[in-house]
Amino acid sequence: RKRVFELVGVLRRQMIWRLTCLLSGDGRSNSNSQGQQEVMKKQQQIRAIIQSILLPSPSPIQAVIVPGNEKCISLTNRLRLHGFDVYPIRSPTVPKGMERIRIILHTHNTEREVFGLVNMLFESMKDDWSNYFVAKGGGRLPHSRL
Repeated sequence: RKRVFELVGVLRRQMIWRLTCLLSGDGRSNSNSQGQQEVMKKQQQIRAIIQSILLPSPSPIQAVIVPGNEKCISLTNRLRLHGFDVYPIRSPTVPKGMERIRIILHTHNTEREVFGLVNMLFESMKDDWSNYFVAKGGGRLPHSRL
């Protein structure tokens, strides 16, 4: 059981790290007070976007928001073709626009599998997540950070 919760931490840290890299651009900051305010505002935006994509859960059942039934099903099928046992949770089961992929971690999963899952999610959704972030008020995203 401890191993599963370690994998939950690995999954969440990898998702947060990839989203932070995606959203933070080149990472340069300005040393003046206006630049620091911009950095703090950007960090708040990053936290809000992470919370809107990766649903909070301390359990081995995790969920990543993939808006739209078709996109959710398509990404789930792609992940399943690569050996990941994930499930689409679609509307009307969840509210429209909050469709998600359910990920269940087990003791037999490895960190390498978790890294592969996160990489596949980001590679598959980079353009769609960029559009989703803009629609959610997250601003423009640098496409080179995925």
